[in-house]
Amino acid sequence: MAYIRHIFIVSLVAVMAAACSVEPLPEPSVPAGEGDVLISFMPAAQDEVVTRAEDSDSRIENALVFAFASDGRCLAKQWSNIEGTPAQMYMYLPSGDFYLYAVCNLLDPETVMNRVESLGDLQEEAVTITDITGAFKGNYIMSGNTGIVQKPSDRKSPVRIPVTRLAAQFNLRLVFAPLASTDQLQISKVSVHNVPSGSWVLQRNSSERPSLENVSSPVNPDTDFVLSHVGSADDWTFDRAQGNMERRYFTQGTIQMSGTDIKDGLEGSFSMFENRRGILDTSISDPALESDAFAVNWPQLYLRTEAERRAYAQLWKKGLADNAAGIADSHSLTAGIGYATYLTIEGVYMMGQNMRREVTYYVYLGNDNFSSFDVERNHRYNMEVTIHTIDQADTRVDWEDLSTMKVYYDEEAELDAHCNSVQTLLYSPGNWEVWVENPDDTPWLELSLSGDYKPMFLGSPGTDGTAGFRIEGEAGMRYIYIHTDEYVPDLGSPEANNSVSERIGTVCYRRKGSAQVSRFTVTQYPAQMVILHIGYDVHTMKEVRDTFYIERLLEKKHLKWGFDTYWSFDMDDMIASGQWDGLSNTRRLYDAALVGDKWGIGPAYPESEYSGEGPDRIPDNVALRYILEKNRDRNGNGYIDRDEIMWFMPAINEMEALYDAKGDLLVQFDNSDEYFFSSSPSSADPNGITYGYAYYIKMGNGKTGLANRLNEYNVIACRRTNAWKGPQTAGGEGTVGKDDGWNEEEVIMPKE
Repeated sequence: MAYIRHIFIVSLVAVMAAACSVEPLPEPSVPAGEGDVLISFMPAAQDEVVTRAEDSDSRIENALVFAFASDGRCLAKQWSNIEGTPAQMYMYLPSGDFYLYAVCNLLDPETVMNRVESLGDLQEEAVTITDITGAFKGNYIMSGNTGIVQKPSDRKSPVRIPVTRLAAQFNLRLVFAPLASTDQLQISKVSVHNVPSGSWVLQRNSSERPSLENVSSPVNPDTDFVLSHVGSADDWTFDRAQGNMERRYFTQGTIQMSGTDIKDGLEGSFSMFENRRGILDTSISDPALESDAFAVNWPQLYLRTEAERRAYAQLWKKGLADNAAGIADSHSLTAGIGYATYLTIEGVYMMGQNMRREVTYYVYLGNDNFSSFDVERNHRYNMEVTIHTIDQADTRVDWEDLSTMKVYYDEEAELDAHCNSVQTLLYSPGNWEVWVENPDDTPWLELSLSGDYKPMFLGSPGTDGTAGFRIEGEAGMRYIYIHTDEYVPDLGSPEANNSVSERIGTVCYRRKGSAQVSRFTVTQYPAQMVILHIGYDVHTMKEVRDTFYIERLLEKKHLKWGFDTYWSFDMDDMIASGQWDGLSNTRRLYDAALVGDKWGIGPAYPESEYSGEGPDRIPDNVALRYILEKNRDRNGNGYIDRDEIMWFMPAINEMEALYDAKGDLLVQFDNSDEYFFSSSPSSADPNGITYGYAYYIKMGNGKTGLANRLNEYNVIACRRTNAWKGPQTAGGEGTVGKDDGWNEEEVIMPKE
């Protein structure tokens, strides 16, 4: 009978860029001894690439471990949820020699485990995503393997399994530093293009990447190029069949940037799977030779100093990408630079008083900012894009002269059912006016010059930031804001969800005095009804039947629950009483965050430690803050009050009802197979030393559990069906009929 060894596995993270291999396993030279063995993964940081002038998450929440014999047979396999650090699990393994492979943070590790019967099976496993943001889902999927496992000299010496992230992380900073102080630049949109929709679980580096030349005689600087490496055939995206490869990419996604002034810097981040699409040859064998690789690629720079070459080579990266794309992509060994990942930065550039241009900057991603089109797994890229001016030599810039008024609203964007405030860029060479078309038909749609909704009270004069049906301004560039009230339709049952269509409003704009009117449309999704029914609730000792509505879009993803080590009597009471009433939970959490409880426990986010008024004191990566921002400041005091909370974070029983409704195809929403936090807290340390817990549900299978409050899960917002509703005019204090003393005020719309 085979002797079974008991192995203790501790999961942490290492970041060697080539920690896993798919090469055939070598035969063991020394057989491993029998006995207990400690196995661990050593933590470290990602390989870091800094482009231009200027910690990723290493959390493990589950681990799937395989033991393979030297011939690739699977000897044992097991997966386990991981709690805390150091991450650890127990696993039983047979005696003899074997190799350990680990895959961490899979969304469904059990399904993968059941599918894999050999190392060859694991080598063919891939992770695919349905959303452009899916490479990071609150943690990174990681994989790694050991060499031959042998018994250490003592039982305390660990056997290490290095694991690496499948994805790369980009931290982007945009800065406008004009050479002329009178220049202005306003950004309307930042997008990322050609993002892979999948990755091999184990890294592949077996295929050769030969060079590729397209050089004329004499050299043609407009078309010629030299690649030192063609695109990698080892990437999951690679497919030799024509037309297949493009289906393995997301064409475009918008990057949300933070910051208000590009001169101070706008910042954003995103993650993506590896996309190694080629490297330009930078070698210089003879500085005076025009056919030298560097001279072919950068003919303007090959006679310059090294410092000048480094400083200016980036200006031609897009031009070289355009040259190489068609030829390299049709090459039998590569589908290359045409599928390289790049950013577009769109906006309006003003030079002095006369020159106004609509601009798009193209920034190709890679291990440097001029020659590499390789995005590698397990790398963190810190990019700073500084815009100084519009330079005709800079191939990264496309522009078009602007002579007419333009509003850069994205009509493809669909707003969710809750209240919205959408920033959009406006440019006009003269004084302008913008108004809602037929406001009596769309009273839910308003405009303002402020991102914060400021209601116009009846009988009171408006201010510059007050929302209304019409705004106007002077020549130049500025941001305006589109405001929508909530869209909660009256439905008879959840079966009617699919019968309610989006609502559409129209906004008009023109230069003052002009007869030419332009329009754009604003589209908003309706909320979806869900019914919660608990035959007997052990806490209230009665039947619970409740109706609520949910949104469908997740504007932010992967937020921590918050209240990290915080404890209060009220939150302790919510462990039992907060299982099904999410609206009550959210309001009680509001008090815990900003006020404290009535027994003298202070707030989790006191004024002495956190800046901001009201909910602005709560960090913006906390789920509660995200939910509160979906509500509207209807009394105009500048922040969301407790009694203004209508959109709430659902309790765990409400989340279970939502899972059932999803399974019955009654509702649909983003990331519906991932982990979601509820508003139901669990245990916390009264001494505030260890981190507390909160309830979550995995929407893929309906399983619920407790998660550390630092974990980053999704959050969805709900609306109680019988809660107070604002008037459909979106202003006032919430009365539906006319009060005594009502003043009829007429807003005169521009006539076309």
